[in-house]
Amino acid sequence: MLPNTIQCVYFDAVGTLLLPKESVMEVYWQTGRKYGSQKTLDQVRTSFFPLFHLQESFDQQNSWQTSEVRERDRWQQIIRGIFDDIDTDDCFQELWDYFAAPEHWKLDEDTQNVFDFCAQRGLRVGIASNFDERLFRICGHFPELLACEERICSSSRLGIRKPAPQFFDFIQNQVGLNRNQIAYVGDDFFNDYAPSHEAGFFAVLKTDQRQSEFRTIARLLELVETE
Repeated sequence: MLPNTIQCVYFDAVGTLLLPKESVMEVYWQTGRKYGSQKTLDQVRTSFFPLFHLQESFDQQNSWQTSEVRERDRWQQIIRGIFDDIDTDDCFQELWDYFAAPEHWKLDEDTQNVFDFCAQRGLRVGIASNFDERLFRICGHFPELLACEERICSSSRLGIRKPAPQFFDFIQNQVGLNRNQIAYVGDDFFNDYAPSHEAGFFAVLKTDQRQSEFRTIARLLELVETE
């Protein structure tokens, strides 16, 4: 799929390269119960996305600006909203630490093969994600991601979140290539595909829902397949 003009491939992190080993909602639910919440698993699932999108709306109103403090506050607000029947300070800290631990993450099964292909073709690879400082600890745990070491960037460190155009400007400036020489692969249409496409990158959406009007893949391996 990758055209010969591409010289660098950037990947989103969570949902694209990095996958939680356990169901996020079940981890939330079990941790909430540990601290006395009576919420059911269905209630946790139902409340998560409205609260998450509420935080996204807040960031949009603030021109997608962020920081380490803001990223922590985002998740603290979400946890408080889900578990409104308990004091969430200790619950939140445990969840924050849980998802900072590399052993609770795994790589997409195609990662090594895709990175090997990129190395063989002389393509640079990087990771650019809406994440905080925890991303660097997690990525450092996986030797497969060593090729990305100098090109890992988080929104908290940049001070701006996807889908802001400045996020993708940073990627271009970091690699010093023309925009049409950079591919960006992610699993979120709003935060990954649409803004990277608008930025002039070769945008690829990782999704199970094929859509002919977008460039989609169900597996990362499709990136390196030839027609």
